Amino acid sequence: MVVGIEIWAALGFLFAAYAVVGNDALQTLGTFINSNRHVHWTLLFAFAAVVLVAVFTYGWLANDGDPSFGRLSNTSKYPVFDVQWYHTIPPLVLLLLTRFGIPVSTTFLVLTIFATAAGLNSMLVKSGIGYILAFVVGGVLYAILTPTLERYFRKTEDRPRGTIWVALQWTTTAYLWGVWLMQDFANIFVFLPRELNAAQSFTAMAVIVVLLGITFANRGGPVQRILRSKTAVTDIRSATIIDFTYASLLWYFKELNDIPMSTTWVFLGLIAGREYAIATLSQVRSVGATTKIVSSDAGKALFGLVVSVALAIGLPSASCTCLRPPACAFVMRGYNPRLSGRLASGMPRRPHPTPRGPNAQAQDEVGRQEALQGHRFRQDQMRPDRQAPRHDQAHAQADPPEARHHPHGGGRSGHRQEIHALRALKEV
Repeated sequence: MVVGIEIWAALGFLFAAYAVVGNDALQTLGTFINSNRHVHWTLLFAFAAVVLVAVFTYGWLANDGDPSFGRLSNTSKYPVFDVQWYHTIPPLVLLLLTRFGIPVSTTFLVLTIFATAAGLNSMLVKSGIGYILAFVVGGVLYAILTPTLERYFRKTEDRPRGTIWVALQWTTTAYLWGVWLMQDFANIFVFLPRELNAAQSFTAMAVIVVLLGITFANRGGPVQRILRSKTAVTDIRSATIIDFTYASLLWYFKELNDIPMSTTWVFLGLIAGREYAIATLSQVRSVGATTKIVSSDAGKALFGLVVSVALAIGLPSASCTCLRPPACAFVMRGYNPRLSGRLASGMPRRPHPTPRGPNAQAQDEVGRQEALQGHRFRQDQMRPDRQAPRHDQAHAQADPPEARHHPHGGGRSGHRQEIHALRALKEV
């Protein structure tokens, strides 16, 4: 155990924290990193770390030890599990995909294996609505800004930035980073207990801060290539507008309900709408080239969704090879068991009772009678000679015992011997 956390839960948390922070730097801190490449990474990291500590501490205090801001409070959709080895595979896969620069949804890849079918459906619906709304907002907003403000930004691209734009960008980045953390902390803390004590909470926070530092040291990592392919995202003024719009969309969905959603889909929708508006009005890039870029990003996001669903279905099945058949059946029935102790050693916990209909008592009585009859039948088969048939009892009263038990092998045993002898002669 690590500060009271089981080893598999700690490993899952570690993988998820690094993969989520590394992958989602594209959405939240990517434009901040790109537009401040002249600033040393340690200063940028210190700023982001302060915001992270403030948001984490507020969430832990305001939600009674739950830093996920209530995103996992609905246990009928996101049950509590004792984390097993296969729960750590999705964040490990996310970590590998991040190294290849693929912008997959951390929400789907990490949370799907913990969610019920209803939970996954809720995330899909909310994320799909998020993509569509962000696409429309991005398209309409940049249809207005492209011929005006964005054109001015391109003409004055080589001029030094004023202090006001620097202050606006850093303020907007803090706003975006904080709102994103409120949405995506669930993807990290799903591996830990829903209520953390002080030692667990601040140890986890320290781990995330260290991993965030590694991300800044790498300038966002390979996934930043996607953002650099977009139009004018290194301009501090354009970056500020993107960040503020994205943060406002995330805030809206945060206030809408507590269902987890893919912030990646919202970000890709916003960027896609923006790119189409710029390509149509300014002709910086052709619509065909823009469609190719947008389709590539959407395809990668859908690929991540397919991988996450495949892992959520396949890993519990694969885990059955490590369990005895009763435990395997218990897992595959979909009761979302807490696999600990007895189950890990091959002995499943008592399954939940099956639903009982209105005739349950009558069915139980029939079952008991059938079981009793079967038991009596087995006893009779095992002890055929312990009790004489009832019609023999009358003969026993009329005839003395010595007449029935002939000393020379008469009675039943003698009769059986005669039958066996006749059968042998017949076979010869």
